Amino acid sequence: MATIAQLSAAQQFGYHSCAAGWLDSENVGYPTTNPSLNCGNNHVGVVLYNKPGSLYDAYCYRIKDVSCVCRDGYVGDGDFCNGNLLDVVASNANFSVFYSTLLEYANYSSRGVELVDFLSNETTYETLFVPADAGFGENETLSLRDLEYHISVNDSFIFYDEMSHGTVIPSRLGYNLSVTVSSFKRWKLTNGSKLVNDHLIVEWDIPASNGILHVIERPLKAPPPPVLSAVAPASPHSSAAVISTVLAVCLLAVAAGGVLYFCFKPKNEGFHFRYFKADEDEDDGMPSPAEGRSSLVSVPNPLFSGYNAFTEPFDETTDIDYSDTQNILG
Repeated sequence: MATIAQLSAAQQFGYHSCAAGWLDSENVGYPTTNPSLNCGNNHVGVVLYNKPGSLYDAYCYRIKDVSCVCRDGYVGDGDFCNGNLLDVVASNANFSVFYSTLLEYANYSSRGVELVDFLSNETTYETLFVPADAGFGENETLSLRDLEYHISVNDSFIFYDEMSHGTVIPSRLGYNLSVTVSSFKRWKLTNGSKLVNDHLIVEWDIPASNGILHVIERPLKAPPPPVLSAVAPASPHSSAAVISTVLAVCLLAVAAGGVLYFCFKPKNEGFHFRYFKADEDEDDGMPSPAEGRSSLVSVPNPLFSGYNAFTEPFDETTDIDYSDTQNILG
């Protein structure tokens, strides 16, 4: 294993790594070349742990330069080789809270299993914004929706330099992530610092075989789920009642229309005979026999008679035959 002096020499040549590893003499540390709150608390040089645990990688030193290549399924220049997105999260001690939360949901949720499979699938080609452990508050937890909010979809593979002010990145949760670029200097920000949903990106362009990772200062919180108003399904009884009511109204309308039509229909009276009654006496009495048959009117039948219809009826001096004349007694 490498000694502290050898790791320090590598750091002087520009070697930067935020992943802790074992050194000779049972020390644990890592080299940094630029200040960062989440990687050495802005310390530049070799960061050593006071009371290291046991689960760390190891820094090794080579006597002579060798050419290394990454095996299939890994990406890197030989000095480092990264696997898929899930492998990178699992192998970096600075992402332990995020990784343990992923495993926790995968142990009892099918949706959590799908998320882990998505991060480890070689056909995935996405961007993962992973929060550093130092950004979690005391007893702060993430929901499954929060985890999905850190992952892009639709092959949204984007490098740090490709992010500009107003860039929109769709997330797996269904809500977009927005990139802003700081144009002024303030606490923790320098001119040109980039933020995603107002979370500062502190490390970027960590390659994976199926995507890329950017480290953010603290975890993202997903928007609340939309509230859907509950609509009760229509009852079959209520539907039948509505149909019956509509049919009844239609029948009543038809019946009412028929009555109105019958009442106001113009009367087309056919041809028929009428009789005309002579003036009655003031006492409305019947005519006496002495008055003769003056109330009789003779109406000739035009179909059977060719004579003048205005011939004086009952003229005893004439010899005309009235056998086919129809008399109506009023």
